[in-house]
Amino acid sequence: MVNDKEIGSLARAAVREIRAHMARQQPPMTGRDLADRTGLSQNYVARRLREDISLTLNDMEVISSALGLDPGRLFANAVESAKADEADRIRRTAE
Repeated sequence: MVNDKEIGSLARAAVREIRAHMARQQPPMTGRDLADRTGLSQNYVARRLREDISLTLNDMEVISSALGLDPGRLFANAVESAKADEADRIRRTAE
């Protein structure tokens, strides 16, 4: 169970997807670059990329657009990543 102060596995997976896409840019995109492209403050973006605060669906939509990604694809990739993380966690617990 995730409380309101804790970042859930899906939000963490979405941030990983966003960071990976940023890193693949040439040159790699910084948090400041992403803030500039989204119109969000640098502090707002940085807190989400550090996983201090969970991403909202609105964040995912705005960030996806700024990265040239389909928001549905970003979300689907994050869901698959979160599922794989959970399966790994369960497997490690069972060992």
